[in-house]
Amino acid sequence: MLDDYDEIINCIASTNTYDENKENHWNVNYKGVVDLVDRISVNNQKPYPGNRSIERRIKSLVRWNAMAMVVRANRNNNGIGGHISSFASSATLYEVAFNHFFRGRDLNGGDLIYFQGHVSPGIYSRAYLEGRIGEQELINYRRE
Repeated sequence: MLDDYDEIINCIASTNTYDENKENHWNVNYKGVVDLVDRISVNNQKPYPGNRSIERRIKSLVRWNAMAMVVRANRNNNGIGGHISSFASSATLYEVAFNHFFRGRDLNGGDLIYFQGHVSPGIYSRAYLEGRIGEQELINYRRE
């Protein structure tokens, strides 16, 4: 087993250094920046098409309702889960997409979108705020 460890150390040593005398042992060569050049200058960027403060408030309500749905479902049936962090971490992406990219049926047949199941609390929450589903559907979340 020690031979395997030494082999790993030798492979890593080509890009990073290992010091047995240091407490954390590793000195990783990481410069903290990415060699990326934004091809669109700030002067050529279009202004944001929506109202950021209103959209932030909507996102907050959606996230709160999603979390409340999962907590309520777990209080009624322990261990039901809900993966709330999956939606919480991607909420901004979904809100921008819903508000500015996804299109409904009335526009060229609309978009057909697959939502990963773990984000469903947020999708249900938004549907509730938009009036597309009622409170009873939220109450029944993960219990049907």
